[in-house]
Amino acid sequence: MNSQFLKITRNLILAEKRLQEVRLPRIQGLPQVPDLSSLRQPSLTKIQIQPLKLQPQLQVQHVDLGKLNEFLDNPEVRAIECDGAGKNILVKKQQLIETNIQLNEGEIMDLLNKFSKTVGIPLTPLFRASSGNLTLNAFISSTLGPKFLIIKR
Repeated sequence: MNSQFLKITRNLILAEKRLQEVRLPRIQGLPQVPDLSSLRQPSLTKIQIQPLKLQPQLQVQHVDLGKLNEFLDNPEVRAIECDGAGKNILVKKQQLIETNIQLNEGEIMDLLNKFSKTVGIPLTPLFRASSGNLTLNAFISSTLGPKFLIIKR
């Protein structure tokens, strides 16, 4: 098998040499292909480029939520829910806990406006915005009043 491989390789080399020696005749009426070797661009110089090392910088602005700040500072609290003005605030830890804290409609709207200004998103009847590890979902109705849910991530 080795001898067959050597024979085939030798024949290929000989055939390639014969092709190099053969010159094709000029065909009258066809334009000659110009020599383009002079148009070759010089080899490019290798330049080492150092990659930029960018550190992500997340600017988190603290939102002052007044009476609710104590819940935001507690790592066990996962969510804060306000079902409307004059209703007790609900806090979710392992389970849902009803607190004795209540907000009136003005306090709720102030809280929502503060959050809105902090994140730079205008307050709308259906509002959703995030700042840092907080996501606030709010529903503002002229008949039912404002309600919100704050989720800590």
